[in-house]
Amino acid sequence: MAFRGGNASSGMGVAEESKSKYMELQRKKVHRYVVFNIDEKKKEVVVEKTGGPAESYDDFLAALPENDCRYAVYDYDFVTSENCQKSKIFFIAWLMLYATSKDRFRRELEGIHYEIQATDPTEVDLEVIVTPTVSVCCLSIEFTALMEFTLFSFDFGILSVSNR
Repeated sequence: MAFRGGNASSGMGVAEESKSKYMELQRKKVHRYVVFNIDEKKKEVVVEKTGGPAESYDDFLAALPENDCRYAVYDYDFVTSENCQKSKIFFIAWLMLYATSKDRFRRELEGIHYEIQATDPTEVDLEVIVTPTVSVCCLSIEFTALMEFTLFSFDFGILSVSNR
């Protein structure tokens, strides 16, 4: 069964398995990453590959095809300068040609922290991803402390990556 509707312009659904694998990554931490593909016959986003929790970022990059479009989510674990264990989930639109279906699919995945649109491997290099993540997390911690522990919610939108 697929999730249909909500975006008549793409006509693309999201397979139940796609949402369930994402939820397993997000809540149960049984996957380090999930790579998705569009099944043209079924007109829906389907799971192509999952990576176990011990797999590395290099394993994730190797799972992305060199010359074909994919969606992917990656659960990045890190330790802040305050020695706090954190995790951020990245949604990656790899070599995107299907922009309208990306928006539809992305809305189905609650809890994504950052979105990256990449057209080559340098735009998803671990250094590109790590720097904004750690900076944003530290900023929110410092900002919260300055405001006498008042919690604020931020929406940083799409993280644009450029090699310029």
